[in-house]
Amino acid sequence: MGQYKLINDFDTTNFWWNYPRFSAENFPKNLNLIYWFEELTKTKSVTSLQLILAWVLAQGQDFIPISSMRHLKYLEENVSAANIMLLEHELKEIRKAINSIKIHSMRYLEAGMKILNI
Repeated sequence: MGQYKLINDFDTTNFWWNYPRFSAENFPKNLNLIYWFEELTKTKSVTSLQLILAWVLAQGQDFIPISSMRHLKYLEENVSAANIMLLEHELKEIRKAINSIKIHSMRYLEAGMKILNI
């Protein structure tokens, strides 16, 4: 996370340009949650992805986080998220932050949203 701070950080051939949340207008607004998570990762000395995976694991035994990776080092990093213990107040802070962030725009273009049956 945090690799892209401005819409211009994406290559013009990148498919994200086609999604409303990544428009020049919406993208900066949607970074708020990312910035919040980055601050928490600093206090825990973990990566953003590790923190997110640890949070998903803390939601209960019936949650299985799935992340993609291209290299063995990322698999090892992701697996180590199981060893991260989030305190009750941290879980509450994360939930509060998630609930407080307004997501700007739909996830997909209108045609794509119709396919999702939403």
